[in-house]
Amino acid sequence: MVNDYVPYMYVQDGITYYEVCDGTYILNANENGELVSCEPLNTITKEFDLLIPAKVGEYKITSIRDGAFSNTNLRRYIRKIIVADDTVETVPAHVFENLPKLKEVVLGDSVTYIGDSAFANSDELKGL
Repeated sequence: MVNDYVPYMYVQDGITYYEVCDGTYILNANENGELVSCEPLNTITKEFDLLIPAKVGEYKITSIRDGAFSNTNLRRYIRKIIVADDTVETVPAHVFENLPKLKEVVLGDSVTYIGDSAFANSDELKGL
């Protein structure tokens, strides 16, 4: 689980950020609870499950920034997306669009809105 890893904390433009790694990808969140980015730790060559955790470091995740999952290598191999309970309320438009390996999405109990085309063109995905 992502919360089990020692976070790296830094300040940029007066905003504090945490980064944590699960061994496959690095999650970056800011003090406002926004998941800012997700980048692979190394080149990914096999399918994996992506967890959006309740917390990154000390920060409860409440939103996802546009482009947070823009890394091409990461997007190519996401098999399953899990949004933890009591976290993100809105899944932004297009955020998980065009994921060729995506087969399953598990949305946490706090998700109340899914933006337009949030999971569009993910041909292996059969439903939410």
